[in-house]
Amino acid sequence: MTIPVGRAVEYPRRKTRMDVGLTAFGLAVLLFLLLALGTLLLSIPSMAEQASISSTLWLVQSSGMILSFLLGLAAVITGRGRAWGAAAMVISVLGNSYVWMLVYSWMRTAG
Repeated sequence: MTIPVGRAVEYPRRKTRMDVGLTAFGLAVLLFLLLALGTLLLSIPSMAEQASISSTLWLVQSSGMILSFLLGLAAVITGRGRAWGAAAMVISVLGNSYVWMLVYSWMRTAG
């Protein structure tokens, strides 16, 4: 007696959602551009006198980068846009103004 062998059942791959990772990446890029805008505003002599605008931009950018890092970490852990989340984490660390201040102070003391 022979037992008929059937074909293996192929289930369609579940498509993973990337909404968390893409949101974190978009937020990180937007806040990095905000850092560039704040730096540009500080370089203009007439705008440098208005410290409230630049300090507000700095506060929004630095707190937003922390949020972007946490969203990227959540995307990496849950697998919802893992590559986008990792890229957002890198941008949020390298684009954070606290990190730049630490690097600048370290370079001043080293040199």
